[in-house]
Amino acid sequence: MLSTATVLVMAVADLGQATQSRPETAPVFQQSGSGGFGGIGGGGNFGNDMFSLPEGASVAKSKNCVIVIPAEGKRLFAYSMPKGRWSSVEMKGDRSEKIVPILGSDSAAVINGQTVYAYSPAGGQWDLIVVREGEIPRPAVSQYIQMQIGSQLFLFGGEAARWGGVDLKTGQEAPINRD
Repeated sequence: MLSTATVLVMAVADLGQATQSRPETAPVFQQSGSGGFGGIGGGGNFGNDMFSLPEGASVAKSKNCVIVIPAEGKRLFAYSMPKGRWSSVEMKGDRSEKIVPILGSDSAAVINGQTVYAYSPAGGQWDLIVVREGEIPRPAVSQYIQMQIGSQLFLFGGEAARWGGVDLKTGQEAPINRD
């Protein structure tokens, strides 16, 4: 697993020149304006593709998907490399100041307030889970997404592209809150 510092170094190297040494699974993040991921963005080299982002827009990519967070509006977009198509989801509630994308090789999560949007490139679709007020959403992303809330463990990934959960205390299926 790559550390944040390693990914930052790779992303900075990508801004200056195209690198062949970056592993195919290492996510790259570009955000417009200052701040964000080490202040990277506004133009420069995203992988080997040159383009500029409008203020407030973000793009993140990994081996199997590209996540786009437009500067305005309430939709998130993802492109599945295996499926060769775009998919979008409308964000619930207010758009927060910081919308955080987290990518693994075969899944992606986007946090907006108490909602975690999950994307599966294999399934080519989104699903969401709303975390109770007072809980902090902390998804771990790799080939799949896992997140523990209290005694409940939630997983997302694969072609099904749906959240599923189990209560680790009772052994019962955990309900998925999508409201």
